[in-house]
Amino acid sequence: MGKGWDGWISSSVQIGFITGSIISSLLVLPDRMHPRKLFALSSLLGAVFNVAILFADHVAIGLFFRFATGMSLAGVYPVGVKLLTQWFHNKRGLSMGILILVRLPLVLRFLIMSRHFFRE
Repeated sequence: MGKGWDGWISSSVQIGFITGSIISSLLVLPDRMHPRKLFALSSLLGAVFNVAILFADHVAIGLFFRFATGMSLAGVYPVGVKLLTQWFHNKRGLSMGILILVRLPLVLRFLIMSRHFFRE
């Protein structure tokens, strides 16, 4: 796999997440299904799709599994926020801030790894 695929591998997860979020909101899945069951099912599917990437013998198949992983994450992160707001009656803002802050290392990693793009 050449260097040109790096962006597609990362972007396919994001595109899958956006697609999954739109489908989930149009079908009103977090309100129709029990949030804990949706969270658990989405997490399990995401894990299965991540393992399936190991067995992909073609780039297109790998991209599909990355896309499917992103779609399953649409049932994890937003539903996790919903579960969090239902769990914490007091200090909801603090609990949501902590959940969102968990993503900070990923953002910092991206900024550090892509710093050569900012120099050129």
